Amino acid sequence: MYCDTRPRSFRELSRVTEEHYFPHTVRMESQVLLRECGLICRELGEVSLVRLNWGAAVTVETEHPDAFAVNIPLRGRLGVRSTRGPGQAATGQAVVCPPDTPVSFPQWGAEVTMLGVRMGADYLRNQLELAGVTTASTPTVIDLNSGAGREWQDICQSVIAGEGHLAGNPLFRRNLAAALASGLALVLGEHGPTGPRATPARLRRAVDALESDPARPWTVGEIAQVAGCSVRTLQGDFREEYGVGPVEYLRGIRLSVIHDELVAADPRTGVTVTDIALTWGVSHLGRFSSAYRRRFGQTPSETLRELPE
Repeated sequence: MYCDTRPRSFRELSRVTEEHYFPHTVRMESQVLLRECGLICRELGEVSLVRLNWGAAVTVETEHPDAFAVNIPLRGRLGVRSTRGPGQAATGQAVVCPPDTPVSFPQWGAEVTMLGVRMGADYLRNQLELAGVTTASTPTVIDLNSGAGREWQDICQSVIAGEGHLAGNPLFRRNLAAALASGLALVLGEHGPTGPRATPARLRRAVDALESDPARPWTVGEIAQVAGCSVRTLQGDFREEYGVGPVEYLRGIRLSVIHDELVAADPRTGVTVTDIALTWGVSHLGRFSSAYRRRFGQTPSETLRELPE
């Protein structure tokens, strides 16, 4: 089944996404631009592909029932949080989510366009077994910038872009689905026969410290001291796990906290964007405002002017 949906409302987009991809709960974090949002779907039986843009900054929660999900940001960055901790995928990376595992995407910016691939749990496990690959039990960020990963993403994008003439044939659909599943198994195999590495304890210590005190004017040296490693090791850990350095990761935490406060604030009390931003350690208001708009699709002042219900 092929579909191309331009919804008349955010609620309609959520309903169509649930129908063709995964059940979920979604919370808007910014104004919705309907001209930007939409969903394209290609269903191949045990494998489905979607291209999704919410048209707003959102938080999405799901458990991916009975299926694996590979969520690839084609534009922007896609944050993810699970029992394993926080993570982030940039362009050229993907978040692989195992079935029946609670996961949240709290940093889904308005600019993010995602290519999502859904594969039935048993269907993919058969291919993984043939390839001798064991997947992680929690969401994992993998690299698709080169080798098998790059080729596999290119094939997925060509399927989404196609008009479906060949996929109208049941035999072709079955073979294409099998090719995508075996290709993903080979991509995951490049990350090691026992699945991708676990998050280092030193990195968890650093992340816990930043999240517990984001207003502190952290230096990279101080973060490395908390982690118990060198600055170079810390930088490498953050970039391998989240695609950004520790300072940029901290800025992302601050953006989320400030956004939550702006949403809850009442401008009639006299509170200002500057007041809130400075409270959370922002030192350059111009750069902060630009980063905020990229993340949430509106300026901090626009968020503050929207009175809480």
